[in-house]
Amino acid sequence: MSVNVAIHTTRRYEKFTSIVDIIKNELARPEEVNFIHTPYPSDVLEVAKKIDVLACYTIPREAFETADRLSWVHIGTAGIDHTVFPELMKSDVIVTNSSGIHAGPASEFVMAQILHFSKHLDDFRKFRESKQWSQWELAAKITLLHNKTIGIVGLGAIGKQIARKAQAFDMQVIATKYSVRPEDQYAFVDMLLSQKKLPTLLRESDFVVLTVPLTSQTKGLITTRSFNQMKSSAYLINIARGVIVDETALVNALRQKKIAGAALDVFSEEPLPINSPLFQLDNVLLSPHISGNFPEYIEWASRDFGQNLNRYLTGERLKNIVNKERGY
Repeated sequence: MSVNVAIHTTRRYEKFTSIVDIIKNELARPEEVNFIHTPYPSDVLEVAKKIDVLACYTIPREAFETADRLSWVHIGTAGIDHTVFPELMKSDVIVTNSSGIHAGPASEFVMAQILHFSKHLDDFRKFRESKQWSQWELAAKITLLHNKTIGIVGLGAIGKQIARKAQAFDMQVIATKYSVRPEDQYAFVDMLLSQKKLPTLLRESDFVVLTVPLTSQTKGLITTRSFNQMKSSAYLINIARGVIVDETALVNALRQKKIAGAALDVFSEEPLPINSPLFQLDNVLLSPHISGNFPEYIEWASRDFGQNLNRYLTGERLKNIVNKERGY
């Protein structure tokens, strides 16, 4: 009996045959799988009653309600807050995500943001425009990362990769986890704290990096109080979700120089409105939610799903199973 797998790619990516070929290369018995392309939500709804597995970026809620055979939903992103709903999270359907494939690209992105601030790269662009040879004035602004402290809020797959790269720059690494067990030790982390000890991380860090998933516990995690706890010379970097930070409090902190600056890849409203005050601040580095994106993303995500589908077919435990109580 074949397994019916629906691939809901959305219209942004129509190379269904290429995706299936990548997935099949990871399967020991590809003949057992019937792949169904569902580029539109209405297509998912049409085949919902006969699918066993759904691979998607967003789950059409109406389709889930009629998907009697569905046993596994795979989401092609690390964060799943944008697509899950109570009925799915309360059901017996297994939910997996693509945690891990963003880790390398996103960690590189964070290190680029840190280097932007520590080396004052904006000033070099201004030098090109002004043509004024202010060698020593510029050199005096440059900060060494040696012995600077990076605080990583959320030591997941991305956080671990950031920690490894930061340590290669001779930085001191502090990180938080949802909960810390006595056996939790990482060679690339100098101090590991539970999320309850976030204020310690904020006080000690020169760069605070947010990599936590969005949950009811992390929404609004960074507030005015948080900025008051940070060093005035510190930078906030957010590649997680915009609503983890109180954006109004952040704008005020930046205007009042309570912190030195911020690098933001995510925002409370996306796309970022053109009248956002963030566009007017000169101590902010803005990017349009691209820290985890790269040209080979679809190929990597397809290969990742293929490996998990092979586990599904052979009865092995799936990787990247979402903890439905925590939401990640």
